[in-house]
Amino acid sequence: MDHISLNRAYLETLTTEALVRLGDEFGVDIPPTLNRRLIIGELLEVQDEFYSNAPASSSFADALPQGSTDTVPESYNETQINILLRDPGWIFVFWDFRSVEFSACTSQRGFETFGLRVSFFEDRDLTRLKDSYNITVSPSDRKWYVHLSEHSCFCRVDLLSMCSLNRVAVLSLSNVVWVPSVAGIEIPRTGFVREAPLLGLSGITELRKNHWRNHRQSFL
Repeated sequence: MDHISLNRAYLETLTTEALVRLGDEFGVDIPPTLNRRLIIGELLEVQDEFYSNAPASSSFADALPQGSTDTVPESYNETQINILLRDPGWIFVFWDFRSVEFSACTSQRGFETFGLRVSFFEDRDLTRLKDSYNITVSPSDRKWYVHLSEHSCFCRVDLLSMCSLNRVAVLSLSNVVWVPSVAGIEIPRTGFVREAPLLGLSGITELRKNHWRNHRQSFL
């Protein structure tokens, strides 16, 4: 039987628990608290040693978690956040939590919810801030589309734990993406529009302000 070659891309699809079990199959003592990137590196080294010493008829497949290639795990048990530029108008944000850290945050006195801080910078070193705003997300959320209010700048999103009395803790920082300019599209610089007196009685003015404050997007 041909060998099944493990690669980093495949190992990234496994949960941390599955990686630890895989290490156990080859006699590698891997603490569950070890960073998953280090675990993957150890497994890749073990594979090289296994293939160099094993008979030609040996198969690495027996040690693989059964059925793990068919589904993507819901969680990798690591607190992290990542962003992808969908187009010049939107980014896709996705994040995850280490179970211990998630429990510590949600059980903390005064905990309210989690949040995303969207920040736009003029330089790659992230020293000159152009704009920043927070978006609240529920503890069950793991992904979000965010409207881009700035262009020709660098964007980063922070994962936040939000508590009462405006206490905010930063749990993780995302990668940084360049937001290109968009020809022919003007992003309004203010969300405040003077309404007709009769329309103002409906509360539309406050709705526009809140929508701009939370999403940096004009209310249509």
